[in-house]
Amino acid sequence: MAEITLGTAQFGYSYGIANRTGKIGIEAGREILTLARQHGVHTLDTAIAYGDAEAMLGEIGCSSWDVITKLPPLPRKT
Repeated sequence: MAEITLGTAQFGYSYGIANRTGKIGIEAGREILTLARQHGVHTLDTAIAYGDAEAMLGEIGCSSWDVITKLPPLPRKT
């Protein structure tokens, strides 16, 4: 069985070509996470580049989730 990961870009900024409502609010974020959990989703995908998505996830609480976060490129050692 394949595992689904929930992307959180829209938690932090207005994301998506078909997005007509912009960034979601904290209550919508809570509802999304509740529904995702009810449907067997256990992993969140986020990134520093997703505006304040990580802050919103922290406020909602995501300690019971597996979280994947992407970092900006690290400088190369010379």
